[in-house]
Amino acid sequence: MSIALIGPEKVPLTEISIHLRNEHVAISTIRLDASFCSEVLGDAGSFFLVLEDQYFVGAGELTNRVRGVLGEGRTLILCMPFPTDRAALIEMGADDVITPAAKAAAHIAERILAQLILDGNIQPHTCGLLYGATRPMQELFLQIETFAPLDESLLILGETGTGKELIAHAIHRLSTRSEGSFIDINCAAFQESLLESELFGYEAGAFSGAKGRKLGLIELADGGTLFLDEVTELPAQLQAKLLRAIETRTFFRVGGVRKVEVNVRIVAATNRNLDSVVSDGVFRSDLLYRINGFQIDLAPLRERPEDIEPLANYLLNSVGGTTPPELEPQALDAMRTYSWPGNVRQLKNCLERAVILSNNGRITISELPPEVVRPPVPAVALATPASQYGASVESNAGGSSFGSSTGSSPTSLRDVERQQILAALEQTGWHRGKTAEILGISPSTLYRRLRDYNLESRPR
Repeated sequence: MSIALIGPEKVPLTEISIHLRNEHVAISTIRLDASFCSEVLGDAGSFFLVLEDQYFVGAGELTNRVRGVLGEGRTLILCMPFPTDRAALIEMGADDVITPAAKAAAHIAERILAQLILDGNIQPHTCGLLYGATRPMQELFLQIETFAPLDESLLILGETGTGKELIAHAIHRLSTRSEGSFIDINCAAFQESLLESELFGYEAGAFSGAKGRKLGLIELADGGTLFLDEVTELPAQLQAKLLRAIETRTFFRVGGVRKVEVNVRIVAATNRNLDSVVSDGVFRSDLLYRINGFQIDLAPLRERPEDIEPLANYLLNSVGGTTPPELEPQALDAMRTYSWPGNVRQLKNCLERAVILSNNGRITISELPPEVVRPPVPAVALATPASQYGASVESNAGGSSFGSSTGSSPTSLRDVERQQILAALEQTGWHRGKTAEILGISPSTLYRRLRDYNLESRPR
């Protein structure tokens, strides 16, 4: 297919075309002047008008004029120099209107690619169940295809709900180990004693109740891939044992005296800051170097808003049955402006809820969860729950009153973390699942923090 980028001197047409150039799209650039005419428009396969000034016609007149020449089969995007009535221009025939905040060449290119995908002109580069039209996601898919066959250990970094496990599955499926097993374990979901048995297995008689030999997950993954989710939650003792197993490709079962040899690829993931966990002594630096042969960083959904619409439509096709409902413009605008702390997982849950509540094949703003529709709450509100609930909560750590009128500030990082967790609990009515989502941590991590801070039950 072909694209014509047309604009005056100020528009960075060359930079935009560089961002768009790939095997699917042929690009020509045309400078706009007063001799602009239907012959130029008629040569474009899919047409994109990129404007930064309006020196010969108004926006509405120009939109009508161009749409009349293009007809309904091709795409028109306007890049306006100042805020304008986007809805009115779309009503006149524009497919998208880009405002001054989005005039960077890369951003314009991403909007154009997203519109191409929405119109069905090109297919996005996808990877299994992963989906995204923006440049960060397209680059991610290329990284996966590059790293997968190399058989090196790999570390995936990303917030909760960004799809770390999906990436691990894609890495395994595209690797030379695809015929072997893919074994996954959440390192935060087990107590230390149980986690050691799960990972390394045990021999009969190793402990009370061990009546027979049990193979560990590392052994079961022999010839395949072992995915360690939330790897930074591994207890210190197990970190040392895992490091030894990775270095030597051998280990001992719990209670065993004979080495077990394995050939396993390690793919690990975490949502925590690596510098912090290493500097705090939570995670061994030598183990980090071993599992970080290659690193993949996942962009949160709030940093790629152009993916919201194509991703929402993609998810609706998977959860909406044979005739998925359509998103009303107001609902889509609300979804674009929401920060999505739970990322793609939260977006999918939101759409599943909306599909159930929708009527007449349409999803309106009324079917969206309240947190998506209402204006975002400033982060400081999390630290002041007393002002919202009209009460203060006693701190077991130091006997001070959190949210009290004294206005005392926390004295340590531990106090800050405890107070933040307590604030989120109060905000959600002590619903632990929602609290974990707000804080951006897994439920199992939250449960450990609640136990550490003596918050397993609501203070009275």
